[in-house]
Amino acid sequence: MIGYEIFKIELMIKQVFILILLFISSAFSTEAQVKFNGNFEDIDNNGKLLGWDLTYDGHNKYDIRIDSTVKRQGKYSVLISSLGHQRNDAAISYEIPNNFKGKKLMLVGTLKTKDVSNGSAGLWMRVEGANNNMLAYTDNQNINLHGSNDWKEYMIELRYDQRYATKISFGAFLYGEGNIWVDSVRLYLDNIPIQRAKPLPIPQFAADQDHRFEKKSNIDTIELDKTNIIRLKLLGEMWGFLKYHHPNVMNGSFNWDASLFDILPLVLTSKNNDQFNLCLIEWVNRLGNISSYPDCNRDSVTKDIAVFPTYGTLFNNKLFNRELHNKLLQVLNKSCKEENFYVTTNFNNGGMPVFTNENPYYDSAYPDVGLRLLGVFRYWSMVQYYFPSRELITTKWDIVLEKFIPKIIKTKNKYDYNEVFAELIANINDTHANIQSVTFQEMRGAYRQPFKAKFVENRLVVVGYYKDTLNVKTNFKIGDVIEKINGMSIKKLSKQFLPIVSASNFETIQRELPRNYLLRSIHPELTIQINRNGRKMIQSSRATKLTDINFDELDLEGSTELPPVRMVNSQIAYIHARRFDTDIKTIEKQFFKTKGIIIDLRTYPKTHQLYYLCNLFKAEPSAFVRYSYADNSKPGQFYYSAPLENGIKNKDSYKGKLVILVNSETQSQAEFTTMAFQSADNTTIIGSQTAGADGPVSEISLPGRITTFFSGVGIYYPDKTNTQRLGPRIDIEVKPTLTGIKMGKDEQLEKAIEIIERQ
Repeated sequence: MIGYEIFKIELMIKQVFILILLFISSAFSTEAQVKFNGNFEDIDNNGKLLGWDLTYDGHNKYDIRIDSTVKRQGKYSVLISSLGHQRNDAAISYEIPNNFKGKKLMLVGTLKTKDVSNGSAGLWMRVEGANNNMLAYTDNQNINLHGSNDWKEYMIELRYDQRYATKISFGAFLYGEGNIWVDSVRLYLDNIPIQRAKPLPIPQFAADQDHRFEKKSNIDTIELDKTNIIRLKLLGEMWGFLKYHHPNVMNGSFNWDASLFDILPLVLTSKNNDQFNLCLIEWVNRLGNISSYPDCNRDSVTKDIAVFPTYGTLFNNKLFNRELHNKLLQVLNKSCKEENFYVTTNFNNGGMPVFTNENPYYDSAYPDVGLRLLGVFRYWSMVQYYFPSRELITTKWDIVLEKFIPKIIKTKNKYDYNEVFAELIANINDTHANIQSVTFQEMRGAYRQPFKAKFVENRLVVVGYYKDTLNVKTNFKIGDVIEKINGMSIKKLSKQFLPIVSASNFETIQRELPRNYLLRSIHPELTIQINRNGRKMIQSSRATKLTDINFDELDLEGSTELPPVRMVNSQIAYIHARRFDTDIKTIEKQFFKTKGIIIDLRTYPKTHQLYYLCNLFKAEPSAFVRYSYADNSKPGQFYYSAPLENGIKNKDSYKGKLVILVNSETQSQAEFTTMAFQSADNTTIIGSQTAGADGPVSEISLPGRITTFFSGVGIYYPDKTNTQRLGPRIDIEVKPTLTGIKMGKDEQLEKAIEIIERQ
């Protein structure tokens, strides 16, 4: 049964380290068929390890070096040391740019650690396809290797897809502080050393040979009228449908982006509906006869189907004639293959979709109109057929194309383009679906106020400080209500930014607005009107550069004045999830006889170690979650998994009260961990609605140097109650109040203490 390992990858800005391991490609390469320097014994004349990149493509800031004094075997090992550096991650990498015959990779390495804290160390591995697209990834952060450990062998495994694989990358990492030594690294494919694995030709597909529109579409203008918008909407729906359903597109016979640029001028110049239908019919005909493909044997059993497929207005519109309609029905009836050149399913991460062989079109931050339209079609289709929470979207997804086609065509520069895409992405109501681009960050500005502010009782309130600088503590007091910024009310500013804020629910919108929009700016100085106990004041406030303060980490760490693991009083213990770095046996020994334990998940756990505390609170295993995963043979359909269990048989399980604190900062792994604890006896969840974005995330590349993501699997309770957008169930809702903020109270923590004391 797949356990928590399916949720290893969290592609959040806050976890820059994971993003780097997944998406930065090292320029270093070697040929595995000649020799694999896994023992670190082969060194060139300049003293460098052959084949290994110890700089991780220039990213590393830690001390990475060959060590001849501490080693497991031979003359050398490699040491990764954080000492004296503020960056909190580093990795070493080895690349094998080949394809092989096989199905499963196994990476084995011998590791030694010393004083690893605030993170973990271990091995990582990924498989890439054409265009450096990630096909699969794994690491062993789940074992939470930390502290000091003598030499020990560790292993990770990964599915290998020989149909599309062009490169294997792997290595070791240190996330946090301390030291890790690496030695005796071996890579196996189907239990055969990679040096002896059978090489295959690098996969070649006709789609990869079509370079006609590699950098631009050659379509510079599109005239907009009502007829063209409707036709373009149907074209976008049909393009996405054929991409994920037509057997001869799915097998990589066509560069599907180029196919769009071939048909687009014909659609735009069609003089009437007959010509419009004719050009689309001929388009389908050019894809080849599919009558010889077997008909799909659709399973009539529906009890395990979480989401049924829909096709937009493709089969329900007045423009398509009967001949075109029947051709599309034939394609639907022949689309039974699970393999698709443009998408694979990563079962190492719960069956999340991985979008492969997509040209990112990096050349221009503001692509031509054809590429801009392609971006909208690509994104809409991915959401339509592979977003497990499509049915939870507030705005009906069928109408989104018609709304955004004219918007994307009318953009005048890269800033307009990013703004429209930010709005489109925000439409799927997924907190994971942030937009990442240099242009969008430039638009938001390089400055942020050095004080913390949150919405409390729907008012923007100063609640703390990031740094005592620029007279911030003199100008702004805890409990000050911010009413205006640069003369504009917070209500108007919030309404202005609301369309581009990616969030699953209103609580998370209010989380995002201050940190990324209201208190972030292009200019270093803002004029801020505050209300301090009824007295209105205007302060000229100078901001801090984003690069000077790690705002995200400070938001997650909370108050560092108190230990992360401590006794609140003689009977109640407290654990802060972000800064938790204590051995489980120590927790059991220290806290076993307490009346209650409070786990503060109003943050994001730095490691998976906290998850395994569940074993302490459960007398026996029980189900706590199930997920939904995409059906590649029927795009748009998602199946429920069997319920997943956690816990162990433990007759000496903890008998006191367990209270979990949550709020909008509780996201993804934190929500998953909350649900795990929730399945234990005598557990109470206190706080406010969480971020409503759980599970692993799928990456999407869009023209114009834009990257985004969405939650790649659905997350449900065992009874099939959906948690996406809603978050885990709250037993007792407690929200901060303005009075409590002014008095320095943590009202949610106080409620937790009260619940434990009165039992």
